[in-house]
Amino acid sequence: MDKRLRERLDPAAADALEQWCAASGISFTLDRWLTNGRSSAVIAAVIEHHRFRGAELVIMKVYQATGGSRPGEFALHEDALNHDKVFADAHLAELMRAPVSGGNGWWFIFQRVAGGSLSDMVTLQTVLHDVLHPPRRPLGGLPILFNGQSPQFPRTQQTATATAFAAASATVVDSTLTDWVGRPQLRDLTVPAILRRQLDHRAGPQGAVTRLAQDYPGTTLTCADEDHPLVNPFGLVFDTDRYDPIVLPTFIGRVHGDLHIENVLVPMSLQDVGTSYQLIDLARYSAHAVLTRNPTHLVLHLLARTLNELGPVGRTAAIEMLLDPRNTGELLPSWLAMFIRATREAAEDWARKVSLVDYWRDQVPLSLLACALTCMVRPSTRPEDRDWFLRLAANAATAILGRHPLPATPTSHQSAVPGHAAPSGDVTTPPSPTPTTGPPAPAAGAPHPATTTTSPPSPPSSPADTPAGRLAPRPASDVDIVISYAPTDQPWAVWLQYHLRKAGWRVAEADSTRTNGQRARHADAAPTRTLVVVSRAHSLDQEGTANDPAGTTNKLVAVQVETAEPAASTIGVDIIDLVDLGEDEARITLLARISAILPR
Repeated sequence: MDKRLRERLDPAAADALEQWCAASGISFTLDRWLTNGRSSAVIAAVIEHHRFRGAELVIMKVYQATGGSRPGEFALHEDALNHDKVFADAHLAELMRAPVSGGNGWWFIFQRVAGGSLSDMVTLQTVLHDVLHPPRRPLGGLPILFNGQSPQFPRTQQTATATAFAAASATVVDSTLTDWVGRPQLRDLTVPAILRRQLDHRAGPQGAVTRLAQDYPGTTLTCADEDHPLVNPFGLVFDTDRYDPIVLPTFIGRVHGDLHIENVLVPMSLQDVGTSYQLIDLARYSAHAVLTRNPTHLVLHLLARTLNELGPVGRTAAIEMLLDPRNTGELLPSWLAMFIRATREAAEDWARKVSLVDYWRDQVPLSLLACALTCMVRPSTRPEDRDWFLRLAANAATAILGRHPLPATPTSHQSAVPGHAAPSGDVTTPPSPTPTTGPPAPAAGAPHPATTTTSPPSPPSSPADTPAGRLAPRPASDVDIVISYAPTDQPWAVWLQYHLRKAGWRVAEADSTRTNGQRARHADAAPTRTLVVVSRAHSLDQEGTANDPAGTTNKLVAVQVETAEPAASTIGVDIIDLVDLGEDEARITLLARISAILPR
């Protein structure tokens, strides 16, 4: 064994492997390290030299077992290979030999290289990196026409990779259900049992979720960015006296157990993903697990890696989309919304084939709750993101009880964690959220209180106040926003108008008469905001004062699209900076800032 390989190994384990090499007539040379820094295991590509078989590039994984009666990684991987040999031959990494002991709990596992190449196959994480960091394209292009369709972003990003990433992820979800699981099997389980199956050792006596639950006694908790207390998600896991009466038919079958974008290999070309993708790291494989967990964990693991891409509006929008199967993610980056839609539809289509899609949707909130708590306690999750996962888990718990409410007056109550009495104010069951729109099943998945209310909404005072009315063409005197721009910035004006109207604001027609400071004024108009497209061709100073001569408040909002000379004064002017932003980030920034400046 070469010296470079020994450097990262436990010295005693390295000595044990050296002795095994001498006894078996095999030696190893390091090719490259493959550890990503988030796993405690050491993973390397090594060249194995055998005195008869010659040389072969293999994957060596070194890990330290935690003890206990749980089957080890090799045994679980071997189970996966033998439970469905057809699927295993096509999509699972091949084990080479029995594990080699390194002493003191250390084990060496050897696998063949997936696809026979370290360069032809890449992880979905690598594909996602290309989505988030696309190569810059030159400015300019064909004129942009607005014909009712979504206009082209003035600095168009390449979306082909985002589409391919979503499609590849959906293909993996579909194949693991269709080809690996096959026909659905349902088993009646209580809500706490469903959740503990998914949390596994984390909900055990010394598990991370069990320890964390000590900080959250009672039946409700208050989360940042929520107006009302939500159901305590830890209670649904541990308070069996209270929640065991809720029994649900649960999808059970084969699962990878830790499906995420770093454990899925696809061809670099992203061609023929369905026949060539490979699953690695089967240390959590189970033949009798909750099936909704796999696709749910795939999505939440990705969010744990990319929450820094989302602002407050995007984070709330992500919770709403995850819990509402009919939410299309308008306020999310298009690549993320596309990914969530594609993986969700792949799973639902599998259940739809046997008319069980409503049962599937009913169980997704439980997997969201379990996977959110898993991400919350995982060391690789950023500390600043943990509260978001708790908020998601609480919204999921509220959605679950909204669909499956408990009796209004329970006869007794147990704290979420044994040994902790619940505060008296938390004894009563929180009210189930009342959906504002939509059929019962989807609405139950909507987060509380963002898309729910405890009383029916007041009817609109006029057709103009309905969503459809807001998006319909209006006379120029009945607007929230007017846009001022230079002729060369018309693509920006069209893009801004489209997304503001789509989000519900009443925007005057973006036309060539509103250029170079010629802001239309209407004597009978209600107070409006003027959005000034600020560029090198159109400075903020060209707009004059923030109030029109008649004294009607018409405050300016500067939408900066190019670096330009600073204005003489920006007093009373709200600024939205879109310089150098990609389309997704620009759209989210625009709608978030406008929502704060001019609430609908």
